[in-house]
Amino acid sequence: GGERPLVYYLETKPRMRHPWPLSEVLPPIRLGASFMHAVRASCLQFVFVKPACVILLLYSENDQFPILTYPRMAALTDLIINVSVSVALYGLMLLYLATKEPIQPFRPLPKFLAVKAVIFFSFWQGFGLTLAVQLGIISDIEGNYTAREQVAAIQNFLVCLEMSIAAICHHFVFSYKDYMSPVLGTSQAVMITEERGSLFKHFGEVVNFKDILRDAHNLYGATNSRNPFETELVDGTPVVTPVDAIIEGKNSSNFDAREAENF
Repeated sequence: GGERPLVYYLETKPRMRHPWPLSEVLPPIRLGASFMHAVRASCLQFVFVKPACVILLLYSENDQFPILTYPRMAALTDLIINVSVSVALYGLMLLYLATKEPIQPFRPLPKFLAVKAVIFFSFWQGFGLTLAVQLGIISDIEGNYTAREQVAAIQNFLVCLEMSIAAICHHFVFSYKDYMSPVLGTSQAVMITEERGSLFKHFGEVVNFKDILRDAHNLYGATNSRNPFETELVDGTPVVTPVDAIIEGKNSSNFDAREAENF
């Protein structure tokens, strides 16, 4: 596993066409380190775009922008966030299309749909409730609740119900059996479990954002013609030998040198 073996696998594949209709206007994609760099950049940009839009929206709520009032800023940030989400999802879709064969045993498509369906459904659900307020279907209740408070309560209640259903689906979609090796015995499985560490340690790794900052520096902070991510992949020792290197009788170091000239 890891990124370097994946890049060497992608290097052996022919160029991949974009999904229709973009395939009609965009050239085929050259798979490899540059492709992985673009995919990571497309996903990572959302991590910074979404908080920035939220901060701008909160800042405009106090009428700090004379031209861009809160409703206009809300519409602008919604547009930016939707474009950012679309770019990130398209990058993930391209990654899936490029790697669907080796990762097929792990059932990536059901896992992806199980997560993204929750996000998209809750988003459009909130959009529908907001539209109901605009159309007068949901209106203020005098002396009790405003339309905005009713929408928030309905949304929260529905999300609680939907998360219960999603939790049951995730139990089957994200089964631990996908990652179990049939050759492991009971004693070996217990040993691996003990080596995994404490729950608090893993929770700290989940909330630690240093990896995001490191990825951002590697992706956007490059000062040379070849970004650090590609440099690490090309200059490092490969874990697997590329197919064309085997056919041509070349070793991995020769392949690294040839790839370094391509960048």
